[in-house]
Amino acid sequence: MKFLDSFESYIKSLTLDKFKKIYRKITGLVSDYEIVPSEMILLKYFSFIQNEMVKRKFSGNSLNLVMAPRECYKSLTFSRILPLMLINNSFKTNDDLSLIIAGSYRDEDAKRNIFDYYRKVLKYFQNIDFLKDTDWSIEIINKKTKKTMEIRRLHSKGNLRGVNYKGKRPQLMILDDMDIPFEEKNKLIDRIQLLDRFEKQWLPAIENGNAMIIVIGIPESIDSIVVNLLKKPEIVNILKLPYKVNGEYIRRNWDENWERDMRVMLGDDFKRQYELEMVFFKDLDYETVIENSKNVNTIALLDMGIKEGNNVLVIMRMNVIIDIISTSFDVKEIANKLLEYNVSKLYVESNTWQSIVINNLLKKMLVGIEIIPMYWNTSKIERCLYAWDKIENKEILFSLKAKDKILKEKSKLDKGENPHALDIIGTYAYKFLKKDNVDILEVWK
Repeated sequence: MKFLDSFESYIKSLTLDKFKKIYRKITGLVSDYEIVPSEMILLKYFSFIQNEMVKRKFSGNSLNLVMAPRECYKSLTFSRILPLMLINNSFKTNDDLSLIIAGSYRDEDAKRNIFDYYRKVLKYFQNIDFLKDTDWSIEIINKKTKKTMEIRRLHSKGNLRGVNYKGKRPQLMILDDMDIPFEEKNKLIDRIQLLDRFEKQWLPAIENGNAMIIVIGIPESIDSIVVNLLKKPEIVNILKLPYKVNGEYIRRNWDENWERDMRVMLGDDFKRQYELEMVFFKDLDYETVIENSKNVNTIALLDMGIKEGNNVLVIMRMNVIIDIISTSFDVKEIANKLLEYNVSKLYVESNTWQSIVINNLLKKMLVGIEIIPMYWNTSKIERCLYAWDKIENKEILFSLKAKDKILKEKSKLDKGENPHALDIIGTYAYKFLKKDNVDILEVWK
């Protein structure tokens, strides 16, 4: 029997009382006392497992996001209790669940909170033996049926390309607090790379049509796995459980006094941690954050005016404007600026005047720099307004170094003058600044 079919059959037959008994039994095996969440939390979790996680909206797979405040047993429930229940059911039904991937951002958390927990509980399973038990992998066998299974640990920079167990690709993937924590604000590039790894490497590694992915956490940044999944309800089963539901606190020991004190202590971050709403990193200098990254290419946008001093170079990394430079007609000056910023691609408007200058003069000085022509058949005002709309909606960001120059461009636009930088930015944004073409940093609107 396929794993997802077996899961659906098992969960549909499960009652809330049975779920609670299993919860108490498992937690009692690893501590001196049994643990069970409040009735409201337990009911919300059980309802999500039974009614939502069975939905296979992601190419025939079950892709799930679980969000709840800290201290609400979301990790205990979805990264420990539920996977252990599925392992037990798999050995009972002899379904084809063979490879489980489990991990966290901090590898020591994955080892202590997930792997060590599995080890303690699996020792109590009937007819189960350990074939292998290392820091990174647990292999177990049902002594009666000879069915085997492997559980592998994953960290935030882990590689899942080609991962399999006896020819089976991962069928159950648990990512518990995998996102880089909110407090580590200067890891913007690491966040983007982690999200990229999740979308382009980890998800494609699953056994398509027979896999379950469980992502557990709270919003840590706009570039986090959690926040990006939250935007995709058409393919993701989402449980978002804030600290209060219909005016009722979800934990037994939370009340008005607790909320008042926590709001004083956390300030704006209460909204992120307990209401599960993202708070943007204020006053972050994006140029500083990405300045030293070897993985980010620098590009330039060139608008060559027909009057002296109207040449404009816009320097960008991803969708962040690093600098805006006014240059003379001297092509050597333009070339030197491009080399100074180590530009890899130069985007230019493809009109007759600029083509003559670039092809006959500038191109000879820019060996190794790819020159890309752009054309957008609209008026200048439309291009400028398009650019400002992208900036205002934070789809295009700017460094602190470029801030005053951007505001000056907006002032020109308001006065009916010619904002050359906004013109070329608008053309580039419309033609090229899309997720399929370049890396994009996003911020909460």
